[in-house]
Amino acid sequence: MDILSIPDLSLSECLEIVNEQFDCQAIAETLIDEASGIGFRVREQTDLSAEISHNLARFYSLSRRYFRMPRAARAFLKAFPPD
Repeated sequence: MDILSIPDLSLSECLEIVNEQFDCQAIAETLIDEASGIGFRVREQTDLSAEISHNLARFYSLSRRYFRMPRAARAFLKAFPPD
C-alpha cells in the first residue's frame, strides 16, 4: 500500500475495522490454547483494554505523523537510530 493512500482514520474507526475483519476473542483463545498445549499455563486472564487505550491512542497519533512526513521520519531515524 502506498503511504499516501493510507486513509486518515481515527483510532476508534481503525479498531472498528479490525473488529469487523477479525474475531479478536477467537484469536486470543487460540493463542492461549496453543500456549497451554506446549506447557504454559494461564495464571491470570485480565482485560487491560481500558488501561492501554490511552497509550495506544498516543502511539497511533505518532504513527500518523510519521507516515504523513516520510522524509522527516527518515531524517529522524538517521539522527537517532534504534539500538
